[in-house]
Amino acid sequence: MRKNGNVQSNNIEATLRQLKHLQPFELEWIDASESEVASITPPLPDHNVETRHSEIGWLVTLQRGAAWRRLHLVYMIRGLDMDAPTKRYKIESIPIELVMRVRPLAEKEALKVIKARNNSVLDKRTQARPRHHRRHVQRFADGSVKYVD
Repeated sequence: MRKNGNVQSNNIEATLRQLKHLQPFELEWIDASESEVASITPPLPDHNVETRHSEIGWLVTLQRGAAWRRLHLVYMIRGLDMDAPTKRYKIESIPIELVMRVRPLAEKEALKVIKARNNSVLDKRTQARPRHHRRHVQRFADGSVKYVD
C-alpha cells in the first residue's frame, strides 16, 4: 500500500479507537464497481472503477477477519426484532483500508441524518418505480451504466 494510504488508514484507525461502544458515526467507504461500458480502452472513468458509499453506523468493535487478517470495522446499522425476547441486530463489516472518512456523531445528529436520508429515499421510490426493485441504475455521458444495490 502507498505511504499516503497507510497514513490515512492509521488516522482512521485512531479515530475509530477513540469511539465508544455503540457510538454513532458517519462512514464513507469505497467498494468494488459493476458497470456496463461501451469501451474498454484504459483508463476507464473513475465511476467504472469504484463505488462510493456513505452511511450511519454504531460502533460494535474493531476485529481481524479469519480469512483476510486485516483489521475490520464492525458496526451496527439497525436493530431487528427489538421487542422479541432475544434481540437481533443487522451488522456490517468493512476492512479499514477501504474506509475514506469517519466522522463521530451525537445520537440525535445520527438519527436526524438517518431520517433525512430515509425521507429522500422514500420520495424517490414513490416517484420512480415499484418498491420491490432494489437495484439502482446510473447512466453516464460516456455510455457506461453502473448498478448499485
